[in-house]
Amino acid sequence: MLTMPPGALQGQRSAGPPKVVGEILKRGAGTAPTVVEGITSGPGRKRQQPSGAPAAAAMVLAKDMATGRGKSSGAAAGSQSPRAARPSAAISIRPKPVPPSVSRKTVATVVGGSSRKPQPSNKCRRPTSAERVKVSKSEPESNDSPTELNSPDSDAYWLVHNEGFSPVQYTRKKTSDGSSKVLVKVFGGKEYNVDEESLEKMNPVKMQLTEDLSQLNYLNESSILNVIRSRYTSNLIHSYAGPTMLVVNPGSPLNLYTDKVMHMVKNLHKINKQPPPHVYAMAQSVYMAAVTTRRDQSLIPMGCQASGKSTSCKHLLQYLVQTAVSPNKVVTLEKIEAMWTVLEAFGNAATANNPNATRSVHLYSIDLDQGGQIASMSIQMHFYDKWRLIDHPPNEFSFHVFYYLLAGIENIPALRKELYLDQINDDLKGVDKSQAAVEFTNLQSAMMILGFSNTELKAIYAVLAAIIHLSHTKIVKKDSIFKDKVQWTWSNSDAAKRAAKCLGAGNSDDLFSLVFPDVEIFVECDIGDQLNALIVGLYTETFNLVASIINRKLAPSIHSLCSIIIPDYPGYIVKSKSALTMFDFWTNYLHERLLSSYHNYAVVAPLEKYKIEKVETAASYEAEFCAEDHMLKLFIGAKGAVGFGRSPSMVDLKPEPCPGLLRILDDTAGDTNSNDQDLIEKIQNISNDKSFLNILKNGNKPNEFTLVHFRETIPITYNINGWINMCRDGMAKTAIALLHDSSNIDISTVFSKNRGAGLTSTLAIVDGTQSLRRMSSIRRATFGSLSTAATLKRKLTSVQIRFAVDGLVETLRRTGQHFIHCFIAQHEAGFTNRTDVAATRVFNSMYKLQSITLSPNSNKPNPEPVDIPLLRQQMRGADILPTIRFYKQGFPISMFIAEFIRKFAAFLPTNLKTDDSNNTIKDHRQCVSEIMSKADIDESLYKIGINQVSKILFINILYIF
Repeated sequence: MLTMPPGALQGQRSAGPPKVVGEILKRGAGTAPTVVEGITSGPGRKRQQPSGAPAAAAMVLAKDMATGRGKSSGAAAGSQSPRAARPSAAISIRPKPVPPSVSRKTVATVVGGSSRKPQPSNKCRRPTSAERVKVSKSEPESNDSPTELNSPDSDAYWLVHNEGFSPVQYTRKKTSDGSSKVLVKVFGGKEYNVDEESLEKMNPVKMQLTEDLSQLNYLNESSILNVIRSRYTSNLIHSYAGPTMLVVNPGSPLNLYTDKVMHMVKNLHKINKQPPPHVYAMAQSVYMAAVTTRRDQSLIPMGCQASGKSTSCKHLLQYLVQTAVSPNKVVTLEKIEAMWTVLEAFGNAATANNPNATRSVHLYSIDLDQGGQIASMSIQMHFYDKWRLIDHPPNEFSFHVFYYLLAGIENIPALRKELYLDQINDDLKGVDKSQAAVEFTNLQSAMMILGFSNTELKAIYAVLAAIIHLSHTKIVKKDSIFKDKVQWTWSNSDAAKRAAKCLGAGNSDDLFSLVFPDVEIFVECDIGDQLNALIVGLYTETFNLVASIINRKLAPSIHSLCSIIIPDYPGYIVKSKSALTMFDFWTNYLHERLLSSYHNYAVVAPLEKYKIEKVETAASYEAEFCAEDHMLKLFIGAKGAVGFGRSPSMVDLKPEPCPGLLRILDDTAGDTNSNDQDLIEKIQNISNDKSFLNILKNGNKPNEFTLVHFRETIPITYNINGWINMCRDGMAKTAIALLHDSSNIDISTVFSKNRGAGLTSTLAIVDGTQSLRRMSSIRRATFGSLSTAATLKRKLTSVQIRFAVDGLVETLRRTGQHFIHCFIAQHEAGFTNRTDVAATRVFNSMYKLQSITLSPNSNKPNPEPVDIPLLRQQMRGADILPTIRFYKQGFPISMFIAEFIRKFAAFLPTNLKTDDSNNTIKDHRQCVSEIMSKADIDESLYKIGINQVSKILFINILYIF
């Protein structure tokens, strides 16, 4: 295997004479080593500015993306990404001065820790006591301007503290009291005593807008945060970060996603130039990887709530649809926009942090044919926040579609009267009725574009109206002449009657007898939970129907070669005022699984490749990176957390001393005699394990517990009230039978015809879609190997969701993975001035529109548009700094030795070739060494691996010239 570092061999393809081979190999080399199946290159040379048309095109793109205020500089070649193979289009824009992260007063009040001399090396370090660093209180506070930090006898450093970081000058002097602290100059040359461990080396000012964070001279947390902040304030919200990309939610609409930018990215790719960091550039890389390797690819956005994951998915889909144009017009941009409108209405809800929060988990699959064009597209539904239908916090709402329907149907009096919605008057509090009516019109137009017939629309509206009516009634006890027998009835018989008529189930008594045929069995259990389960079952089948009709329109029976899969799912909550629900518990489990997948992609897989090829690297994080994931072990047990060879859903079924939280939830819900108190007691027993002391803690209330998620950075508290009953979903079949046997012909016909869209099962199965047929095999293999006891537990909601999460992660693992990390700059990023989002306009009475530069408690401008502690917390939780360091110190770029020799065989001497007409190569390793020697590339900048798979010494081609 030839391996090279990031940035190596970044040059244009040359059609010149043989003597240019050295220039081809040396041009544009980066700062870290490269891998050709057998070869690796290291730090390279500075990239030259392009001239002519490419430079002009790049400048136009930069102006479009940064509104004329940003700078883009050399990006490193990425691991396993086609973008790494193409030279960057350098963009020179005047750098913006680095603003101090915090005020002088903040610096003057921070305290220092232990002593250790700062090392200006490339190694990045996660500060430990730096979070507690303070300057000595005896030193006076300075009000002077900052001094120059480039004097010959001093170095520029970042002083890290709780509020962020500040530029200081390290004087290399000892303190007067002889302590272990050092003296630094902050603002005006005043000296302060600080702990050396709190200092991190500062990069040159010219690198503060660099496009790829792995190209920084000094990799440390403060330098990365400073680059992200500088780019963000220049409206450059995208950054390459070694093997991944970072996107910071701008909080307001930016002119970054226009057709002009899209065409510019395409044109730069055609001339073999790497575009500046952008989601379009990432989509282009993934598309080229799918076309060239003919292997399924996945693009996985990760981040917290309101960080822009769903928006990134939308832009990725738009780019792919316009790049790989569907020849039969099955998938068009108009249909994508319509699909997005429908899914947002049925799967999104207004929460405390985001008026348009995604509350469902699904996959988008774009299927490509042999020519690289889109053959079909499909949606794979997994699970959603169905408990929101029953109850939600006072400052939050249910799914958008209910409010759209109630407001919009006022303009259709006949349908409103038919569905008895004219008797509902108090369900639109906090909603802008006029805007909601507009969105209902848009929803109807979108559904017509996607092929919804009038019969299907009427059936869907009827079920939604029935759910609204059922939410206005409950099951209560009624007086009975029999003292030893309990009788039940509707608390609001009128609402029950309206619901029965909408569903075609006769009157209220008929509906009661259909739903509860044997009412005596509910004497000892809460019959109200059964009514809630019925409501959930009705909406689940409706959501199934919507997804099935969309797939019917976008997924014809056409053979496809490979697929590009993009998951969309809710983000985790960084800070919550109240304890979270069970749905948040499951989504955070999904985030932990995806974080482990990213860790495997960025660290474990490259390490295994280095070991197999016997390539020695400077990467020294093997022990830390391969350490046991305690959070994953806490979720799925010790056995399930070992490797990825088997699904945790299967491994965890076997008895073990520490089964994990998910197994405990399954067992407790499966025991009809257990309740929520039994669950919290079992969870508290697990907390006694020493390995879980830092990540599992008791809550402030008896029914709460706290998990410290994402590398022990974000504590999240859960309230378990009602979890056991939520897991016992026993009314799904009743809801299905009620719809199929309805006297309403529209309902019975539509729901019987379109059965099986995915939400009530583990994975969606759509006939005629190649990618989903491949995915469905995972489900059959998983369920087919289960024991009888596990099969009986499949009725539990917790088991179904667990299989759904494991199936989704397994589906993504089998593809070529690419990650996008989405961050928020402020806690209020979810409800800032995003008037381009429909939900923000509909729920504007609950979300005050405010600029991202304004403090939520003041009308005065906020001097810091980026909350550094918040951004630091997200970066640490995503392992950004360690993976960038590992990427830079390793050899992430590789290619076949045979392919390398084929490209440059013309430059080999004749003594290395045979005398036959085919010019067969005698010694591949010697040939590679000869070519690199002629190119005058130092031997330390590349490594030649040893292949153990084939007679020819190569493994994978990851670098494309």
